[in-house]
Amino acid sequence: MVGFAAPDSAGTYAKVAGGRGAYHVSGCHRAYDSDFWEGSASVKHSFDTHSKSGWAPKYVSVGAAVDVIPEKFTVVERDSLSPDSLGDTKESIGFAGGVSIGLDWEWVGLNLGGIGVQARSSIAGVKLRGFGPSGGIRIGRWNQFYATADLLDPELFYLGGGWLRLGLAGKLYGTRLWAGIGSAPYRWTVYSLKAARPLGPINVSLGVQGNSHNVSPANLGIDHEYGVSLGLEYRIPSL
Repeated sequence: MVGFAAPDSAGTYAKVAGGRGAYHVSGCHRAYDSDFWEGSASVKHSFDTHSKSGWAPKYVSVGAAVDVIPEKFTVVERDSLSPDSLGDTKESIGFAGGVSIGLDWEWVGLNLGGIGVQARSSIAGVKLRGFGPSGGIRIGRWNQFYATADLLDPELFYLGGGWLRLGLAGKLYGTRLWAGIGSAPYRWTVYSLKAARPLGPINVSLGVQGNSHNVSPANLGIDHEYGVSLGLEYRIPSL
C-alpha cells in the first residue's frame, strides 16, 4: 500500500501479516456469506538516491508479495434453479501475488506493478485466473499529512481495505495512521483504520475494517462484513 508504507529510511524490509474477515456476495441463483482467513508475506528493498534534484525521486523501492486466502462460503439465499440448499457450506482457496516498483518524492509517491490471482472454488466448479496491473499514488508529504489511492495491492488482498482503497494518512508522534474506504470483494463500502508503530526492531501494524450494514438473513451466515489484521515488519540490518 503506497501511502501507508511510505519509506522512513532506506533498507531491506521483510513483512508477514494476516487476519480474519467476512463478506457477502451474490451469484447466479444464490447468495453466499464468506468467512475467511488471510495471510501474506512480502519483501521490499528501498534505497536512497541522494538526489539533489526535485525531479528525481528521493527513494526508489522494489518489492514482491504473496497472499493466500482460505474461505468458507455459506449459502444464505437461493431460488428454485439453484442446486444448493440453504445452509450448505463450500470451501474455497485463493492466491494472489505481485511485484512492484515504488518512486517516492517528498510530496508525491507512485507505486507501479503487476498482480496475478488464482482461485480454486467448489462453488459451481469455478476456477478463476488472471493477471493485471496494480498501483497506487500518494499526494502530500509522507512525514506529515497526505492522501492515498491504491488499486489491487496483493499484500493483504482482502484485509488491506478492499481492491480499491482511498484514504488519508499522516504521522503523529512516531505512529503512522491511515483512515479510508474500500470496495470489493465486500458487498458494501467498508471503512478502514490502520496504525503502525516501531517497537524495537519490529514495525507493528494493526488494521480494522467494516460497515454498518446488517447482512440478512440474521440467523444464517454472517451478520456484518468486517476484517481485522496484524502485521509484523522487520528491517534486515545487514542489507
